[in-house]
Amino acid sequence: MPQSSKQLMVAVVEDDSRIGELIREEVCDEGHLCQGYLTAESFLEEADNLNPDLVLLDLMLPGVDGLECLRRLRELPRLQRCPVVIVTALNDAAKRREAQKLGAFDYILKPDLFDQLPQLLASLAQQSLEQ
Repeated sequence: MPQSSKQLMVAVVEDDSRIGELIREEVCDEGHLCQGYLTAESFLEEADNLNPDLVLLDLMLPGVDGLECLRRLRELPRLQRCPVVIVTALNDAAKRREAQKLGAFDYILKPDLFDQLPQLLASLAQQSLEQ
């Protein structure tokens, strides 16, 4: 990670442990800190204390789904502006619109995530440094 950017704390909420591990490895390889969660509930319990700089949030989760998690996250005063990227295999225009309406920063399909993640992290780290 270039010294001219901030080290981010990234929360990864992904119920598939293999995919979650790959995402976390990529985030760490880019020089950032990362915390993983298998459910939205476990993430929401710690979200306010974790105070992440970015949340990578699966859409299809057991129990509370990604959109409901995003709704609840926006109710936490400290995290109302935290960038949340929906990461999903579901290419659904209605879900994408709903995520945007709830304030999602982006909606990325899982097959594209690893191509887009380095630039996303670099951009957010630079923005954080400028604030």
